[in-house]
Amino acid sequence: MRAVSLLAGSAVATTVLAFAPGDVSDPGTRIDEVFAPYNRTDSPGCAVGVIQDGRLTFARGYGMASLELGVPNTPQTVFYIGSTSKQFVAAAAVLAEMDGYLSLDDDIRDYVPEIPDYGHTITIRHLIHHTSGLRDYLSLMAMGGWPYENVYTDAWTLDLIARQRALNFEPGTTSLYSNSGYYVLAEVVGRATGSTLREYTDRRMFQPLGMVHTHFHDDRRMVVPNRAMAYSTTDEGPFQLEWYPNFDKVGSGGLLTTVEDLVRWDGTFYDDQLGEGFVEQMLERGVLDDGEVLDYAFGLAHGSYQGRATVRHGGAFMGFRAELLRFPEAMLSVTVLCNLAATQPARLAEQVADIFLDPDANPPANQTVLELSLPPRAALPTETLDGLAGNYRDIVRRTVWHFSVHDGALRVEGGPIPMTLSPVDAHHFVAVDAPVPVEAYVVPDGSGFRISVNDVAWGTLEPVETVSPSPETLAEYVGRYYSEELDATFTLAVDGDALTLHRGQMPSERLAPTTADAFQRDGMTLEFSRTDGRLSGITLTSGRVRGVVLTREH
Repeated sequence: MRAVSLLAGSAVATTVLAFAPGDVSDPGTRIDEVFAPYNRTDSPGCAVGVIQDGRLTFARGYGMASLELGVPNTPQTVFYIGSTSKQFVAAAAVLAEMDGYLSLDDDIRDYVPEIPDYGHTITIRHLIHHTSGLRDYLSLMAMGGWPYENVYTDAWTLDLIARQRALNFEPGTTSLYSNSGYYVLAEVVGRATGSTLREYTDRRMFQPLGMVHTHFHDDRRMVVPNRAMAYSTTDEGPFQLEWYPNFDKVGSGGLLTTVEDLVRWDGTFYDDQLGEGFVEQMLERGVLDDGEVLDYAFGLAHGSYQGRATVRHGGAFMGFRAELLRFPEAMLSVTVLCNLAATQPARLAEQVADIFLDPDANPPANQTVLELSLPPRAALPTETLDGLAGNYRDIVRRTVWHFSVHDGALRVEGGPIPMTLSPVDAHHFVAVDAPVPVEAYVVPDGSGFRISVNDVAWGTLEPVETVSPSPETLAEYVGRYYSEELDATFTLAVDGDALTLHRGQMPSERLAPTTADAFQRDGMTLEFSRTDGRLSGITLTSGRVRGVVLTREH
């Protein structure tokens, strides 16, 4: 932040500029155009920072940090950054190894013996690269009906992870994003160093770097000056709070920071301020047992944008959204921190980056990069689209997606998000309305789709026959089912023509039938098992959890 002047902005924005404002062609004015929808006193918004050659050349806040108090977002506003926190947890593990407290190839049970022996060693490195197989604890909480806004001790959370009788997969054989992995990683670092993650990172990282407004928020009662609240949109009014002040779990997330503090963090990737070899280790990609090299490094994802190499990570929890996007070769980084769930900071960061990397090709204000970079679309015969319509099941996650033809494209319902797939050709489709880039490829024999998200293989869909059970058939499923792994009871009942589910503190929910003896709700699939022809239990699967078992009570 050397030689950067701090200038007063409007009531809605405080600005740091290293170039002259005012001209419609200057970067600051063009960034203002990108964030114009949030530059209001009646809306939450974002804070953005641009780092060039180690200097913060632009930083500004848009919208309000607190609608209740009328406080604007600024570069000094403290945001919760969700999973963007993971790079700092991974960094703590790297530093702990450099300091001699642990080895990244240690068995995690050397430090956290509460984790069961699954017959396969889980190393610290497995946790870092999401190759441990540990079931995601946030998904487990949602499955069991445990609201995030409740108060949970660290012991309760660790016990939830340790109660799982199986892994999603054998460690090292595949990669599946796991918040449990990073929660346990934080516990490993704390126990190895004889402190908490917060204490160790304060001492070893944030204080030496001068990140005075950054910490892992492990105390829900702590007062944090200048902290933003988080919001979401609602049908009942413009905004509602989407913030769980009781949630103080760290590792999977939990870092509070500012745009200005992140400048100092970004600088460590060019001068190894935290020790020789630190940066090289942080950028090292994970490798599976079969030799496949992953894009995921140490809480950082390698990728590309517009043909340029990137290192980045996003975050989304409660109503907070974050993105830290780095172009190493250009020594350009963009930070976007938001307190509105509807924002898309990854796209916003890319739009800002375009202003500096390719000014002549800068997208018009408020038009997404995804919309501008989609391949040309093809007009396919109706009979071709009709041949692809139908029901498909994700072979791993078990959710059923319904494809229908709508205005020359395929409309998708039932998957993780509803979306419209527009054809590039008869074998390649792109989503035109998804929050992230999604592409679908027809498999060679025409019987299914391969799905990719952000240019990364996501899953395979196979055609299935769906069912519409009668009320008499639905009555077979009525009863109570208990899971020791979730410490939760599912109560199933029939309401009219639907099977309903009640769990934990959640209201009753209607389940959608899919295939024989299977139902789904919000990305979670319930597959019923039978013993001697009688219903005996349920197996639950969601995006980050596979194979949780419930037993029917008699």
